[in-house]
Amino acid sequence: MINENKLQMYQDIIDKLLLQNSLTKNELGIVDNDQDFQIYLKEFNLIEKGIAYSVMKSKYQFLIDHENNKYAKDLNKESGILRKSLIFAIAASILLLLGYITFNGSSSKTYNGQLLASKTMVPYAMPNVSRSNDDITKNDPYYNYSKRNYPEAINDFQKLIESDNNPKYKFYLAVSYLYVKNWEKAESILSNQELAEIGYPVNFYLAIAKVGLKKTNEAVELLQKPLTDDILYNEEGQKLLKELKKYL
Repeated sequence: MINENKLQMYQDIIDKLLLQNSLTKNELGIVDNDQDFQIYLKEFNLIEKGIAYSVMKSKYQFLIDHENNKYAKDLNKESGILRKSLIFAIAASILLLLGYITFNGSSSKTYNGQLLASKTMVPYAMPNVSRSNDDITKNDPYYNYSKRNYPEAINDFQKLIESDNNPKYKFYLAVSYLYVKNWEKAESILSNQELAEIGYPVNFYLAIAKVGLKKTNEAVELLQKPLTDDILYNEEGQKLLKELKKYL
């Protein structure tokens, strides 16, 4: 069972994400790796939907009850019956429509791009997959990346690119930007055509950047293209595509 202090910390992180405020290194680690946080986030989303529906239901039920009482005395008059029936029909239609929008997510405004993008992020392995994170020394250019110290990894890759304009370094720089929620810079780098030719899952990560920026249609278009030969990214891409189609 999650204690109260941890719940408060989780709620603070969600509040920051909703307000699009920057997260600390520790908070980024919680978003990426804490399974309890992921469970709490799902519960938060369900509660949020339930509250929205309950508020709308109460609001329009009040309208129906109010008009019912107002015109109760006219039940024996034809005009009163017609007017009451019309009000019932309008109020009920509004309630049904708002309920449908709440639970089916038919509006693109019903999802938080930062939360969805963060939840979808998949770590990309270092070039030499035969070495483990424990084997990497501080002199290795991928050291901070392997330790998930992404702000420092960004500095490392920027320095590498200054001396060696290798698309591989640009790709890892973009992934690092995604982890610190800098969607704009990640999008800019991953949109470069030269990265599409290096065999990395560029479209998958570019789609995540688009989601973070709430460019839903662009993200869907990318995910409908071939992503990579790697089954993992194809499966995760299809999951994200299915989620995004709810908001089109």
